[in-house]
Amino acid sequence: MRIAFFTETYPPYINGVATQTKMLKDTYELLGHEVLVVTVGSEKQKEKILKDGVLYLPGIELKKIYNYRISMPVSPSHLEEVVDFNPDIIHAQNEFGVGLSGRKFAKKYNIPLVYTLHSEYDRFLFYVGLKDGNPLFEKISKKLSDQFLKKLPESADIITSPSYKAQAYLDRQNIDKKVYVIENTIDNSKFLPSPEKDQFRKDFREKYKLSDSTKALVFVGRIGKEKNIEELVESFIYANVDADKAKLFIIGKGPDLESITEMIKEKNLEDKIICLGPVDNTDIPLYLSAMDYYTTASLSEMHSISMLEGMASGLPALIKLDEPNKSQIRQGLNGYTWEDKEDFKNLLDKVLNFSAEEEAKLKETTLAYIENNNNIKQAETLLALYEKAINEKNN
Repeated sequence: MRIAFFTETYPPYINGVATQTKMLKDTYELLGHEVLVVTVGSEKQKEKILKDGVLYLPGIELKKIYNYRISMPVSPSHLEEVVDFNPDIIHAQNEFGVGLSGRKFAKKYNIPLVYTLHSEYDRFLFYVGLKDGNPLFEKISKKLSDQFLKKLPESADIITSPSYKAQAYLDRQNIDKKVYVIENTIDNSKFLPSPEKDQFRKDFREKYKLSDSTKALVFVGRIGKEKNIEELVESFIYANVDADKAKLFIIGKGPDLESITEMIKEKNLEDKIICLGPVDNTDIPLYLSAMDYYTTASLSEMHSISMLEGMASGLPALIKLDEPNKSQIRQGLNGYTWEDKEDFKNLLDKVLNFSAEEEAKLKETTLAYIENNNNIKQAETLLALYEKAINEKNN
């Protein structure tokens, strides 16, 4: 099968969509399929560039919205490389310029369009300032954004998402279509034990005064409002554990990093809550190997890649309960959920008092869970949906 991805984000850009698209490309090719990725290149790029099965379009950077690079929609007649590739299926991973280019291409050449919804976009309006000004302006802007973001799901032959949240999102937008939920996966091999990781864990824990009995909790992600870092930090502070029992590490960058760092400093808790800042994506497996639990208070996720990477490193997840995603955490198997700071305090007390045997068992079942959640199964499920879309289009 010839598969063309249209996505605004792709490595070296780092986020869940970019990671998933690259992994799917590699997996499909491993299974014998041909893949072309259409994405946004450098903001300074003036012309299209085709390299290693990736077509980079000229784009600009939006500093206010995740530092996204976006491209204006491109006419199918200007995508000769995609015409030559002659795809059997178009898979759109984003809703903006590149995704809309895929929609146009699919429509012109009567190619089935599969669309994956990765975000509840009506939850992110604060990034464009819609909630800071005139209520009438907010109402009008929301209506326009909803109309714009309806284009892809309304045109798609099949809609997928890693979370049941997507169905609720489409229902709010009055789009009467079914969402096929296919959970995110990762390449587990990057997180397997190694002598390099063992040495990094030893050096890291010595540097931050972590004894064998001190538990290191970690959050990895964008330090922005939607990730709810402030509640996580406040819950950890409320738990009031000694620094020799547990420490919280925060990895990432974003607009709220400075305010979070200042809050920790004002409370004189730099010895218990440590902001490590941004870490190169290739080094994330090393840092995770030094930790004991993954934790987050974010309710903005569809299916957190960072959480899955933590699990692949043997870290059970301590996650604020997100009702639509509650099936992603199997209590006592791959982690636990908490609802408020009192609940977090009780949960932390519970895991800090696990016996060595209980802790080892939880790590073992966490690793077993993630091994069953693999990229080959995900790819095969998607390929079956591609076949369904092709057959229905032909009929």
